[in-house]
Formats: sequence, structure tokens, C-alpha cells
Amino acid sequence: MAGGLFAVDRKWFWELGGYDPGLEIWGGEQYEISFKVWMCGGEMFDVPCSRVGHIYRKYVPYKVPSGTSLARNLKRVAETWMDEFAEFVYQRRPEYRHLSTGDLSAQKELRRQLKCKDFKWFMAAVAWDVPKYYPPVEPPPAAWGEHGYGQNRKTSSARKGVKTSEPSLFAPGGMQNGVAVTEDNVVLPQKGKHGETA
Repeated sequence: MAGGLFAVDRKWFWELGGYDPGLEIWGGEQYEISFKVWMCGGEMFDVPCSRVGHIYRKYVPYKVPSGTSLARNLKRVAETWMDEFAEFVYQRRPEYRHLSTGDLSAQKELRRQLKCKDFKWFMAAVAWDVPKYYPPVEPPPAAWGEHGYGQNRKTSSARKGVKTSEPSLFAPGGMQNGVAVTEDNVVLPQKGKHGETA
């Protein structure tokens, strides 16, 4: 859920602690508010007949920090709310491990005071179908190997020792499915019927 596109009871929003004040500018708040609502006793509903207006300013009235603010925000949310499941974030984004989250003690204390459920509960009760579509561990490639020239060149799969004798997908050079390809397998831009590059 986008962090600014929802309706919530104001009193309850502040009882939940509002947004984590340690998040910088934008990014990660959509996960934080979703986890916080569900894990701390609330529910979310899609209301198809609702309308939301989002007004953009003509200029940005604050300085957007460069660098790692989005990654830092995501790590901060993961460390506060995802428990042992945060490890899956680091498996997909190992560069997040070294980032500083800043002090999380107030957020973790808020979670304790609100008697929020753990992330394992969230995954079982709320997001039970997420792993089906977004596996927590990156699956191995469905296909991998060298691109071979010639009709009977053998290609390797992702698993060692598995060979196939399938013909190469492309023969070197010429037109392949309407696309010009050089001997080195470089795709060339095509000219349309009026001379423009497609």
C-alpha cells in the first residue's frame, strides 16, 4: 500500500506511532505502515468505490539526500518489523548489510508496548500467498548457458554436467524473426518504411 494513499483513524494512527521518524524523505513507509497495521491489531480493506487525489508540487521544497536513503529506509523497516525474515532481504540485497539503520530502540520499544504479533504470524495469516509469487529465496534460473552458433552445438544448462543437443536458437548473421543480427550476434537497429529507426 502506498504510504500516502489510505484513510485511517487519526487517533489510532498516532497510537501506532505514526510513521517511523527515522525514515528519510520517502521509501519504505508503505511497508512499515502495512506491517504495523496488521501486526499490531488492525486490518486493511480495499474500497473499490473510494477516490484518492494525489497532488504533486511544482517544486521539491526539501533537499533530497543522495546515496543510500531508500536502501537505509528499507533496512530500517526490515530490522524493526521482519524479525528473522529480514535475512531474506539481505540474501537478495547483500549491499544492505553494511548500511546503518540509525537507532531502532524507540521503534522496537513501540512494537513491544503495542504487543504486536511477530512477522511469522504476518506471513502465515496475512501474506500467506506471497511466497508463491515472490519466493523469499531467489530461485535458480529456469534456463542458463552459452549461446551457441551452428545447428547442432551443445549448450550447458545451469546445472553442471547436464548437456543438451538442442540446435542453437540463432544462426550467426542474417535476419532472425525480422531482426538483423551480425556474425557477432549484435542486434542492429532497423529502419522503418519511412526511414525512421524503429
